[in-house]
Amino acid sequence: MSMLATLLPREIPAMQEQGVRVRALGDISALPTKAQNAIERACRETRDNTRIDLVLCLNYGGQQEVLAGAKRLCEWAAEQDDAQAALASVNVRDFRNLLWCRELAPVDLLIRTGGEHRISNFFLWDVAYSELYFSERYWPDFGQDDFRAALDDYARRERRFGKISEQLQSDEADQA
Repeated sequence: MSMLATLLPREIPAMQEQGVRVRALGDISALPTKAQNAIERACRETRDNTRIDLVLCLNYGGQQEVLAGAKRLCEWAAEQDDAQAALASVNVRDFRNLLWCRELAPVDLLIRTGGEHRISNFFLWDVAYSELYFSERYWPDFGQDDFRAALDDYARRERRFGKISEQLQSDEADQA
């Protein structure tokens, strides 16, 4: 965390030049104050950039994120005149807006390096309909050719978002 506190502020000018917007997911309140300040500064000073989102997952876990969203939902429902009716009205989009990832696009492709074949408590809500790609190569060695292979693999897939191929074809026919 001391490296983060020292190095992140140094990178802000370069991130500004490249249009990088820094986002932080997780409970940063548990981090050392200097790290919190560096993260908050980087997020604040790059918030208007739109070219690239750099998302730092710090003190983050997918289960932790879903639990935090559930707690926010309970707090919101308790403030309503009819808590039961309020809860019954909540849909998937409403709930996602209570999560830390609410301002990010859903994950289309999750690349897992190092030969591991699990998601390891990462973006549990948003990887529900993601395509998963597993690489034997470890992260430090994962290069452009590996990334291209992952993208090529992704391009060959049929994105179904929980449906079967026949349902997609039926949907397309209905729209025609």
